[in-house]
Amino acid sequence: MIFLIFIAAFILAYLGGKFQIKNIRINKILIFSWLILVVYLTLLFSSPYLLFSLFLSIFVIKLFLDSPMWSSFLKYTIYMGFFIILFNILLNSNGSTVLFEFFWIRITLESIVFSLSMLLRLMIIMGAFAIFNSNLPMEDLIEVLEKLKFPPKSVMSLALSLRFFPIIMKEMKEATEVLLSRGLDISGIRGKIYARYPVITAMLSSSLERAIQVGEALEVKGYPSTKRKTWKTISLNVVQKYVLLIFVITAILSTLYRVISGGFSFYPVVDTFKDFEMCIFLFLLPLSLLLGEVSPYD
Repeated sequence: MIFLIFIAAFILAYLGGKFQIKNIRINKILIFSWLILVVYLTLLFSSPYLLFSLFLSIFVIKLFLDSPMWSSFLKYTIYMGFFIILFNILLNSNGSTVLFEFFWIRITLESIVFSLSMLLRLMIIMGAFAIFNSNLPMEDLIEVLEKLKFPPKSVMSLALSLRFFPIIMKEMKEATEVLLSRGLDISGIRGKIYARYPVITAMLSSSLERAIQVGEALEVKGYPSTKRKTWKTISLNVVQKYVLLIFVITAILSTLYRVISGGFSFYPVVDTFKDFEMCIFLFLLPLSLLLGEVSPYD
């Protein structure tokens, strides 16, 4: 059953990049709060059943929110997941169900399940950040963090760090397309390796130029002054405030459940399925984000 869960997660991750039911806009504060909740729940639980329920919730949200970064984020997650699984299987020989043993190599069912659980956790976090980065521009992120009374320097550091990876990926894609348009052969492994040199040079040059532009923009906008004024403000209506309350209650109840029931055990034998009610809980409550839709009158 556990392996079926991981296969279903991979299939849904692929389908998430192909289909979208509707494109709605969600209040920026709720998107930020939802991201914090998802990351917290992902780090709190280790059970593959609970993690899969949380991934299902993210998948449904993806069907209603525009997220062009979904496929790219999860593609790189699969690449990193290959090394996570390989290292865990070869270096972690714990577990009582031995599947293969040859000299010092000892592969157990428990180590495989543990590795796949870590991969599922990474998929959840990357999927949540893909939705977050696609629906919260940096200007709105800065305003949300300032509304939550974050220190100005911390706000800028966090905002720039969250945008670093998507911008680098976009520039790498653009640089690769320029090389292809100029007739550079980057087919095959050797060609791709040699093509990285001009790509890295172009990215380094653009990064230095962007650093100057960001510094000048911050100076024009009055950073790090605390007397800045904004033209627009992000507010919450009654329904959106209840959604924020649901997020807080979800975090509290999940923490209590984790403390009372204990964690999921992979060794020496993988635990059986025993969290049906909590799986439903984790699937439904993060979906309350969809109630925070922004109307044209907000």
